[in-house]
Amino acid sequence: MERHCSNALAIAIWPQGHHKVAWVNYPGLEGKRYVGLAKKYPPKGAGAILTFGILPPGQYRGREESGHHPASTTHRQLSEEQQIAAGVRRDLIRLSVGLESLDDIVWGSAKETAPRQFL
Repeated sequence: MERHCSNALAIAIWPQGHHKVAWVNYPGLEGKRYVGLAKKYPPKGAGAILTFGILPPGQYRGREESGHHPASTTHRQLSEEQQIAAGVRRDLIRLSVGLESLDDIVWGSAKETAPRQFL
């Protein structure tokens, strides 16, 4: 689990400040709302899931095994109002980070997702 967490933190840091990334949410990021709780309760890492917002919203065409766009997949049966009430924004991408080497994850993300989405 420690490798999942360290990889997720590194990936969460990676797109911050990019002009096509609206926001990044990972509890282990400094300055985020839950960073104190993330350090207190799971002291070895804040998990392997992170979310971020893409610009323009709804333009994700990445690989399903690494990330997905809930508004067009798991929550597509809901109206836009219902999605918003459920916390599913049009720009939301959910990414599950694995155990691979960080280079493989970053370059895999850059190769498969980033050119079409936020680079």
